[in-house]
Amino acid sequence: MARKPLDQIEFRKGTTIAKIKELMAHHDTKALAKEIYHRFMERFLIPLKNVPNNCAHGFFTMANCCLLIEAIQRYRQGLKDETQGEKEGLYANFFHDYPRFTINRAQGKELYHTLRSGVLHLGETKGWLIHRRGPIIDFEDKTINASKFRKALELSLRDYRDKLKKKKWASREWQNVVIRLNGFFQYSDLNYEHQAKK
Repeated sequence: MARKPLDQIEFRKGTTIAKIKELMAHHDTKALAKEIYHRFMERFLIPLKNVPNNCAHGFFTMANCCLLIEAIQRYRQGLKDETQGEKEGLYANFFHDYPRFTINRAQGKELYHTLRSGVLHLGETKGWLIHRRGPIIDFEDKTINASKFRKALELSLRDYRDKLKKKKWASREWQNVVIRLNGFFQYSDLNYEHQAKK
């Protein structure tokens, strides 16, 4: 199957990179915020919602949530790729800025080193118990409610979308988004490997 040219690749269902570039050229913050929101919803949260209750697994939910936290935070901090930024710092900053999780910076770093790293690299939780009852998180008992965590993450994504809609194009928030989008365009290009070797 032939690879599509960069501008024809979908940013999300029904929206091409060409359309995203057009919105950027017109500084259409409201439309771009919506596109970013829907991209994350389509790739992470809607698939979780569509898993039948008898098949839903907290581990799968938390793996998706861990990936989404880092993806959102790279847009928020203006990080072009995965090599930039202190990864535990991504978690610390994310939870600091979204208090509905009731997780402080130090706890965010702990979650990065235990739950996130365990789930994504070892297929284990490193001592955490994932379930679907009780409070969103309990650091003393090391329990996490996957359903409540997912819902809080979705609300945080909405908060981010709404904040972007209100910000001016010249704001730090949008400058950071542009850095991340330009990184996305670069890595989506068919010639990326060739460019990287030059």
